[in-house]
Amino acid sequence: MLKDRSANSDNSLIARGYLLDDLTVNYTKMRFEIGLEIQNLFNAKWQDAQYQVTSKRKNEPVPVVDVSFTPGIPFFAN
Repeated sequence: MLKDRSANSDNSLIARGYLLDDLTVNYTKMRFEIGLEIQNLFNAKWQDAQYQVTSKRKNEPVPVVDVSFTPGIPFFAN
């Protein structure tokens, strides 16, 4: 679990927290091992890297400061 936190130095932007559940199961016998790993077991929507960015589109009069993010990994079994 990662709580909400500051996305910049003056605490004016907040990076959202998230909770992820993963599952790992392994079975080992004398000469072999079999395993299953599931990431993001409940398919939570989360944002991985979150940080402040300043951008200005062609038709915007002033730059916009906001939080940019990388989407988190969805449900994945391996």
